[in-house]
Amino acid sequence: MKKRIAVIDTETTYYDDVMSIGIVIADSTNLTADMSLYYVFPEECWKPAMYSNVLYYNDQRTIKKFRGEAMEEIIEHFEKENVTEIFAYNALFDKGHLPELSSYVWKDIMKLQHIGSTIIVFQRM
Repeated sequence: MKKRIAVIDTETTYYDDVMSIGIVIADSTNLTADMSLYYVFPEECWKPAMYSNVLYYNDQRTIKKFRGEAMEEIIEHFEKENVTEIFAYNALFDKGHLPELSSYVWKDIMKLQHIGSTIIVFQRM
């Protein structure tokens, strides 16, 4: 089975609660993305936040679920898609806010080194 990666971005409230998670799942060899998921947590998304005005709450592709159910579903997707690594900008922040995903290898894309057309990650979380 092909090894796959996930790229994750979270948005948090001023109370430091995760209110949304955007995920792209891609082939780890050619980086072709073929699945995207966008979760909004109904209880958290109404709390004050810097980016609350840009949540896609009413978009038909948005998945609105409570956090526990959403995290279970995300893990199921990762297992089904053979995701082994998670990439995130400032991965330490997202990993700290998503302890449900702590068993995965996290890599910080804030610390990427570009060599020609190859991207090498040199910071493992």
